[in-house]
Amino acid sequence: MNRQMTPRPVGHLTVIVPPELASGFRIAGAAVEESSDVDTAAATLDAMLSEAAPGIVGVYALFHAALEPGMLERCDRSAEPIVIPLPTGLGAGDRVGRRARIAALLERAVGYHIAFSGEAQR
Repeated sequence: MNRQMTPRPVGHLTVIVPPELASGFRIAGAAVEESSDVDTAAATLDAMLSEAAPGIVGVYALFHAALEPGMLERCDRSAEPIVIPLPTGLGAGDRVGRRARIAALLERAVGYHIAFSGEAQR
């Protein structure tokens, strides 16, 4: 597959999402790679991991969950870029879990634990 990826500044957030979610992420200022299926998303992610450019790559959670084990391991080992699954927005009942996931991702990205107000310090 020889398709052009969206140019992105170093250290920027890039997301790999289905076309129906792309506009919202563009409005939020993220660079967007549209993928209609997990195979296209995996190929785009593979190219981004090969570039090894600093930044964060958010992968649509359903695509991320369907990645091959070898690709998931590669994502876990990658320091540049850092690859994270995008939360699916499960609703108000998931607020604590979502905060914990975001805090863990920030800790991995910046190397420092960040506590939200009302969260116990560790």
